[in-house]
Amino acid sequence: MSGDLVAERSRRLVATVTGGGERSYASSSDGVPSSRAHRALLERRAAGGSPLGPTRRRRRGGGTSWRARANRRWIAAGVALLCAGYLLKMSLGYTLVTSADATPRGGARGRAGDDDARARPDARDVGVGTGSSAGTTPRPPPPRDGGRAHEGERVDDREANLRKIEEQITRSAEALASLRSKLDGLPLPNDADEKEEDAANWWLRVKGREGRIRLPTDAATRDELDERGGDWPTEATKATEATEATTTAANANANANAKVINAREKFDAVDPWLTIGIPTAPRANDVDYLTATIDALIAELPDDDDSAHFGKTRVVVMNAAGAGTGNSHRAFEKVRDAVVALASRATESAPPPGARAALHATFFDAPLDAHPDPTPDARDPDDLHNPTSTPGRAVRKQTSDVVSLLDAVVGGGGGGGGDDDASVPPLVPPSPLFMFMEDDFRTCEGALKGLRYLVQKTRTVYPEWLGLRTSYGLNGVVVRSEDLPGFRDYLLRHQARLPPDLLWTEWVEGTRADVRERTNARKLIVYRYNLFEHLGAVSTFSIRPRRPSWPGCYAPMSSAWSLTAVEKFDERRCAKIGDLFPCTGDVDMGKWTGKTPKLPWVKVGSTAALNY
Repeated sequence: MSGDLVAERSRRLVATVTGGGERSYASSSDGVPSSRAHRALLERRAAGGSPLGPTRRRRRGGGTSWRARANRRWIAAGVALLCAGYLLKMSLGYTLVTSADATPRGGARGRAGDDDARARPDARDVGVGTGSSAGTTPRPPPPRDGGRAHEGERVDDREANLRKIEEQITRSAEALASLRSKLDGLPLPNDADEKEEDAANWWLRVKGREGRIRLPTDAATRDELDERGGDWPTEATKATEATEATTTAANANANANAKVINAREKFDAVDPWLTIGIPTAPRANDVDYLTATIDALIAELPDDDDSAHFGKTRVVVMNAAGAGTGNSHRAFEKVRDAVVALASRATESAPPPGARAALHATFFDAPLDAHPDPTPDARDPDDLHNPTSTPGRAVRKQTSDVVSLLDAVVGGGGGGGGDDDASVPPLVPPSPLFMFMEDDFRTCEGALKGLRYLVQKTRTVYPEWLGLRTSYGLNGVVVRSEDLPGFRDYLLRHQARLPPDLLWTEWVEGTRADVRERTNARKLIVYRYNLFEHLGAVSTFSIRPRRPSWPGCYAPMSSAWSLTAVEKFDERRCAKIGDLFPCTGDVDMGKWTGKTPKLPWVKVGSTAALNY
């Protein structure tokens, strides 16, 4: 009987360790489930659910596959069987010994054992007797019940031993459970079968992840749990996941393309606030100043389509030599090709630096003979002795180039009653402001940020302003686009009388009646610092007199020797009032309540919110 009990205990122990389905949840003799797990299983069956319970998502990778778990269970089962067999062997051996001791006393071995027992004194009987001397033990009387009382004592001893064995089995089961939990945490061995490795490698390739395998889909997890021994991932799962990966990549590309399209549409949809016009002509020996000019200017333009100023500044570069002529402009062609190639990459999801800034630049060739020379047969003056500043053929061509540039910005004819009445559509979207710039001036750092501040301040202190000068020559001069047609016509009328920069001086001085009719005696505003640096000494003209050095970046405009009094900053009168000239009279500096932004040439100040 005791052997059967030990065998039953061992069978239940093995079933518990190996996770053998329903065998792991044995019932007691009275039919009541012996564990909470068994009771939960019966409740799920009664409710019509899966005996496995709710499907759980299992994490694959790192040695937790079904094959690895099966291997560990077999290892644990083997250890459990060895322990159970050893305990069973000990129990059966003890049963045989105790059964031999309990044989009837009719045999010779029984009689001999009984005689030996009578010969040995019992410790409990020491000193107990009737009239016996000290140190002698009287022989106990023979049992009247034929030895049945001793047999009961032996049965009690066997029951105690069985309880000890049960305790040992319980402790062994706990130790095996601990061993099983430790085995579950071990990684796959290095010699895992190739099928498991192929599945892991395939999953890594499909998902593009490194160092881990993604969780399987719910369907794959259910298949693994419900169909014991089934392989994962299945072919259907592979096809589904591959389709998902392809769809994800397609969606990512679509989102990137949408961002690119939105960036381009955003640029085209923005209404510019400033257009910068740069006419350029070839120099002797193909000296290149244009590259440095355009590079510095693009560096100041916004390169992020999320910038508040993205698309608000347009740059128009015109090749004054025209297309298809023998007098090619190699510097223009080189810069144009480089900028256009850079701008073409603005449609990429991760464009190179400057690609979206290059979108702001437009290049074109001036039309040939759009504005013919009014005096083609006139002799060229001596440029070293020309007190009246009479323009020669090259200077008159320069004036024609400026007019062609304005045609591209505001359209030909302009409605001003000039010599050229043909209407030409503008090349770029119209903007409220235009700035003249020459091809050999480098934009100083922060110049465009300073322009936004200056325009905002000028509009505040002097709303009727005619122009804003930030450099010398016909460079760094900001005007209203609505005043360009009148100035364009003025250039054409007086093309043979003065160079274009001197015609600009007449325009802002307002001493001539025909000028006052157009400008209403409005004033030019001059900024205190120079924002454009002259680059080279090689001119587009063959003969140039020697000149003093030009002011560099952030030099005071009071030191620009080529400017007249109305175009210089007056340090004596305005230095203590502000950074604009004029600073009195119609120009009310007290109206400006904003702050000067932090600029490279301004050491103090705070960031101002500029709306341009």
